[in-house]
Amino acid sequence: MKPTERIEPGGGCWPPSSLVSPEVERVGERAEGRSTETLRIRVRGGADSLTAAAAAPAAGSETKREIVLMAGMHAREWIGRAVVHYVAASLLASTRSGSRQRRLLDAFDFVVLPMAKVDGYVYSHEVDRLWRKNRQHNDGTTCVGVDMD
Repeated sequence: MKPTERIEPGGGCWPPSSLVSPEVERVGERAEGRSTETLRIRVRGGADSLTAAAAAPAAGSETKREIVLMAGMHAREWIGRAVVHYVAASLLASTRSGSRQRRLLDAFDFVVLPMAKVDGYVYSHEVDRLWRKNRQHNDGTTCVGVDMD
């Protein structure tokens, strides 16, 4: 996968599934104009009876609980993106009732943010392999980037 490639369900990265519904949502734009996207993974049509109690919403809530998987907080740490992509693909491919992934999907919705610092990630591929920060321009200085930790 190229560093600038968008999340595309069914576009080669994600296996097709009749059970699981992937939804891509644009959640922001970074300093250099690249968009940040999340992939929401949920079971179509609700939970199995096996995990209905775990899937029950918290008091006062109308939706299932969510697990958020986020990678790319440090631009130079490339493996994190691959890990969350692997987990997302595994969840999307899980159709066998009773499997570990299926039980998780029945109990929770997943939100995957594979790249928090998309500009820094691209910069670490194209210019400086050890670049850690985002690429935000700082007023009053020539320094670029903020370490968001």
